[in-house]
Amino acid sequence: MAENMSLADQAVQALAMVKAMDEGVDNEHPERHMVRSMKRVAQRSLEAAFRNAIDVAWMAKDLQETARKLEASAKPHNQAFVVSSMREIK
Repeated sequence: MAENMSLADQAVQALAMVKAMDEGVDNEHPERHMVRSMKRVAQRSLEAAFRNAIDVAWMAKDLQETARKLEASAKPHNQAFVVSSMREIK
């Protein structure tokens, strides 16, 4: 295995290795149940990792959008509008 693999390369390698875990294991092999169980654990681990990464990516996107909205609302021209609007209300 090469060092410093990119995240994409690591994902491809992990997916390929998990897919190949039970290749050549048929009902004649006594270890088949353990190998298939280990494959299910590996699949669930990858699924959870992918879900978590997607959730964090969405959170980062939402945070950036919120930060831009806050920046826009803090601009001097917006503050002047708020102050003039409040004067009209009084």
